[in-house]
Amino acid sequence: MKKLTFALIIACTLISCVSQAQTEKKENTVTEAIMGRRSIRKYQDKAVEKEKLQQIAEAGINAPNAMNAQGWAVRIAQNKELISGIRGTHGGTALIFVAGRNAVDCGLMGQNMMLTAYDLGLGTVIMTGPLGGIKGNADIMKKLELPEGMELQFVIEVGYPDEQPDAKPRKMDVIKFLE
Repeated sequence: MKKLTFALIIACTLISCVSQAQTEKKENTVTEAIMGRRSIRKYQDKAVEKEKLQQIAEAGINAPNAMNAQGWAVRIAQNKELISGIRGTHGGTALIFVAGRNAVDCGLMGQNMMLTAYDLGLGTVIMTGPLGGIKGNADIMKKLELPEGMELQFVIEVGYPDEQPDAKPRKMDVIKFLE
């Protein structure tokens, strides 16, 4: 009986420690991702798994959006020929095209995607520079098959990072508390 009681005490203690560690990790995960994520412009020559890209996209479409309109479209390209044909890319192995009717909603979506990518060990950089070339290229626009009324807002390049840039200083004086 003593052995059983002792075993139960050990089991409960272990469960409590695991539960506490998971709770502590969950409490800091988002803030750590926000503070740790950087724009990556150098990538390893290693393809991103489709499952990870799916997870990133699903995190994106779970972003808050005005009146739950979900007025966006996500297109993911891993085709090397297509990716290399877009000026301004940095060697990532996937591109996520985000289109929508509301730029704010799309921005929230993009942030969800980039933080999820970071959590999965991937690097990202958000790009608007290539948009002119993409919008002016009828072949690419046709491949994107965007619904009517959707405007391409930005592209997120994704890949396994081959650099770890330091954080740039932030202007803390932009934060003011109103009395």
